[in-house]
Amino acid sequence: MDFNHDNNIPVDHKNMDKVIHDIRGSINVITGYAQLMLDQTTGKINDKQRRALQDILNSSYNLHILTDVVFKRLDAESGNKK
Repeated sequence: MDFNHDNNIPVDHKNMDKVIHDIRGSINVITGYAQLMLDQTTGKINDKQRRALQDILNSSYNLHILTDVVFKRLDAESGNKK
């Protein structure tokens, strides 16, 4: 979804599904790269970097849970059960 051109996106279930899907995709990319760096696949990291990467992973996990909650709430409000 291109937010630079769609400033007045109607809030409905279809659009929210798309937004949640896009957010989850971004979270997955962030999580993947952070995990690669934490595993030192991209090179050695120091303790400060390790803590920062762990914070990124923890925050990404929390965002993933939040998107699940929002998605389930939208489904409940629209009468769908997933």
